Amino acid sequence: MKTIFLLSLFYFSTTAFAIDDDKLKSAEDAFNSGNNSLAFEILNDYLEINPDDVEALILRANFSLVKGDFSTAHSDLTDAEIISPKDGRIFSSRGNLLMAVDKVNDAISNYKKSLELDPGNLSVLNSLAIAYFKN
Repeated sequence: MKTIFLLSLFYFSTTAFAIDDDKLKSAEDAFNSGNNSLAFEILNDYLEINPDDVEALILRANFSLVKGDFSTAHSDLTDAEIISPKDGRIFSSRGNLLMAVDKVNDAISNYKKSLELDPGNLSVLNSLAIAYFKN
């Protein structure tokens, strides 16, 4: 059940923003087709060249979350927040991470912060509703 919940959160968080860069799109395609090692290889190589790319950090955090690597997800989201503290996607993804480790109240706070920065984001509203339901 937890896996289905994480996958649904991942779907909402990755479809909430467009991926313009071909490398990031390739990583997303690889991950969605089940080639996780290729997806991470592409993202890691990309982030070596573009370490301040918030979109790539969020994408890798979301992939890491689905794989259960919460430490990497947390680290990437922290780095992304330092670079772009007013990007609502960071707080939405952090909310997803916190839900995965059963820190529902902290997740709710992050979803609310995400909505302050990006009002009306339906995927975040959905995640917030799920968090309130679990609380």
